[in-house]
Amino acid sequence: MAPFVPTLEDLLRVTVDIAPAAGNEAPDRFFGPMAEDLEHRVPAHHRAAVVAVAAACFMIPDDEAIATNRTPFDQWVRRSPNPPARDRAAFRAVAKAPWAVWRITGTDPLTLTDATDLSPAFHPTGPVAADLADAFVAPQAGRALLARLVPTKEGWAVAFGLVLPEVPPMVLVRTWVAEVVHHANGTPIEEALASHGHILVRRAVTWWWRST
Repeated sequence: MAPFVPTLEDLLRVTVDIAPAAGNEAPDRFFGPMAEDLEHRVPAHHRAAVVAVAAACFMIPDDEAIATNRTPFDQWVRRSPNPPARDRAAFRAVAKAPWAVWRITGTDPLTLTDATDLSPAFHPTGPVAADLADAFVAPQAGRALLARLVPTKEGWAVAFGLVLPEVPPMVLVRTWVAEVVHHANGTPIEEALASHGHILVRRAVTWWWRST
């Protein structure tokens, strides 16, 4: 259980400090061909790009010059002197949380149901704290939330998330999850979505973008 959820600003700071190229790479890796259509003057597009860069804190950089095979978080947490234990615990909780597709069932407060077939242990109990700020589109009942959810002492919270107008069909989500598991060398679904969940995000965003 996390002591708190790091802010987007905290995640961004670690990401760009360790992997400066993430500012350019992350939207491409998370959004695929749609990254070319992002207009950073549009607040919802800018917010989505910020979420991608913050989320790259837990993704191995796509840079051959970086031979550590570690995420920015992995490298940050090993720094000397070590970051405070409370901060490390908060970041580690996000790193272990799987990316997933959630169906928004209410927005005041935010309530969600699983649309990824996660184990019940990963389902939020009760309302979920979040600051989504219209990343892609505004959160509304019936829409999809792509997010990592983290249990905290105060309840479940969204570490960062993106909202799509529609929930992808489960048959597609299962195909995408199988791809994630394959890239994660057959690890359990939730572990695979924690380490390689950007693939699920990219597939879902591309599915939406191509259907518009």
